[in-house]
Amino acid sequence: MSQSLRISAALEGFDLLEFSNKCSAKIAVQNAEMMIKSRVDLAIEYQYHQEVAETISGMFQAAGIPLVAITVPHPGAVFYGPNGYEVGRTAGKTLGLWAKRHWNSVVDHALFLEVSMGGPVLHSRLAGVAVGLHEVLEGFTDAQFTHLDGRGEFNHSLEVVRHYLRHSRARHVLISSPFDGSVLGALRAFEEAGRSSDCIAVGQGGTLDARKELRRPDTRMIGTVALFPETYGPGLIRAAVDILKYHQPPSAILVKHSLLTPQNVDQYYPNDLLFDTEDVETVLMRSP
Repeated sequence: MSQSLRISAALEGFDLLEFSNKCSAKIAVQNAEMMIKSRVDLAIEYQYHQEVAETISGMFQAAGIPLVAITVPHPGAVFYGPNGYEVGRTAGKTLGLWAKRHWNSVVDHALFLEVSMGGPVLHSRLAGVAVGLHEVLEGFTDAQFTHLDGRGEFNHSLEVVRHYLRHSRARHVLISSPFDGSVLGALRAFEEAGRSSDCIAVGQGGTLDARKELRRPDTRMIGTVALFPETYGPGLIRAAVDILKYHQPPSAILVKHSLLTPQNVDQYYPNDLLFDTEDVETVLMRSP
């Protein structure tokens, strides 16, 4: 049975309503109100504004509606997503091992592009990065960390790292963030400044843009910890149906993560070239 048929079978007897939060905390609260007014049996929420997480979960609890929260925990909700600390630890160890092998463990700064609005779960990913670095690099100290708020966005991270580079002469910089977009923005800033060789980066997410970067010759992105969100749908549907049928929700459902590198990205995502006509043409030109 195909994946789409399995989802359809699981949803038999249920209607599926969809709302877009448009990356807005205010709209997320409004959508929660609409779901409650629609008398949904269960809500699945993805929004990363920690400041409204308690409000949203409280609304659903008061209405007696079970809630599944994706990636960002909401009080009392079933958490669905990766172990953020271990995701970060994988990124940190990868950065540390590269620095140990290629820079003789010499690191000036570990540049962390935070997402202040994301709350504890996203902070735990960067805490994991720090632990991974400490595990690999002897003598690495907290004084070597530089924290900037990248907001998880390419453009904003590009601007804040441009500003950082105007005031820093650091030659050995390790870059990480809970979002690939921030890492890519930072790499662009180093490239614009003619200082790409001064940095190395590991992202988190495994997004298409990050996978494209991994395929670039001489990229300074040595990896991204993939979270495989494209696989969440069937798991979320199964979890929702089980909760509705058995009324025994788990506290958390953890999903797998894996490190993507320039060496293995094509094994994990062999069909990426289908999304980029220019890349397909390049491959065809190189084919015998």
